[in-house]
Amino acid sequence: MTAYREAASIPTLGSRLSALARLSTQLRGGLPTRQALTLIVETMPEIIPADAYAVWLFDERTRLWEVAASSGLSEQYAEHTIPGRRDEAALAHGPIRIDDAASAAGGERRAFYEQEGIASLFVIPLQVRGAATGTLTCYYRTRHAVPDEALPVASLLADAVGVALSARRFDRFAEAARSVAAELDVHKLVQTVTDAATELTNAQFGAFFYN
Repeated sequence: MTAYREAASIPTLGSRLSALARLSTQLRGGLPTRQALTLIVETMPEIIPADAYAVWLFDERTRLWEVAASSGLSEQYAEHTIPGRRDEAALAHGPIRIDDAASAAGGERRAFYEQEGIASLFVIPLQVRGAATGTLTCYYRTRHAVPDEALPVASLLADAVGVALSARRFDRFAEAARSVAAELDVHKLVQTVTDAATELTNAQFGAFFYN
């Protein structure tokens, strides 16, 4: 993985929201699933900066979590799978910040992180067709504490991506795109997100571990 970008190049809240609105518009165009997934991970650095990204989806047939799209990860990591269903109740609580990946993981997962050089994660649960069967995971090579202001942005992103993945041809994504675009009046949206971040400042997240 490449090194996490310097603070000077981290996008402002306004630019993150603008990138999210642009992604919404592009997905609204009815892209094929693979192309849409690639677009999502390629746009992520503009929304939530990290060293690498992966969209994980649960395959009901094989009962495995699999990487559907990734950026910045090794081929070996992107091709490995995780057996079993995650705790949907935990995934329903929103984005999960894991500052110390090695301590949170155990056994095989810890070995994968050490080999890949992953120190921290930010896991964004995705509701796909009404079930918590996806995550959009951000990976960091050095210990990284995701700021509170990223939480409401991540929630907006999760809603948009979840709707896109739920719609076979992304037809329903138009509604989510219009909702995001309607708020851009960026100044208004920045204020809304800032207020939400303030409320989340003292929020506590469970010690569950994902991807």
